[in-house]
Amino acid sequence: MKKFALLMGILLTVGCATLSGPPAPSIDGKWEGTMEMMGQSMKLGYEFKSDGNMLTGIAIGPQGEKMDITNGKINGNNISFDVEVTGQMTMTINYTGVLMEDELELTMKMDMGGGGPGGGQMPEIPPLKATRVMDAE
Repeated sequence: MKKFALLMGILLTVGCATLSGPPAPSIDGKWEGTMEMMGQSMKLGYEFKSDGNMLTGIAIGPQGEKMDITNGKINGNNISFDVEVTGQMTMTINYTGVLMEDELELTMKMDMGGGGPGGGQMPEIPPLKATRVMDAE
């Protein structure tokens, strides 16, 4: 009877681990993608660091400018974060995305703080597909 109880305990443990599914892939590291906007291609980069369900790091603009990632969250394979862009005017880019192993699909909404068309929201931008940058060994 003890052997049966032990066997059942092992099977339940293995079964529960299997039912919970594989862990979400890690987002940590460098990512690159190209965004099409107003007829131009712009290369963007990201360096992500996760800590539990929190996401931090930097976004790298087309001219190599670095901006902090704020309000970053991870929920399984879904992420969200903000990047504040300053220059002639200040705007916040709100990102949402889905992580699929070494590919990341990001959707961006640009909030111009009420100063642009449509009450501060820019027209929708096509999703950006970023890929993980593998370090040369």
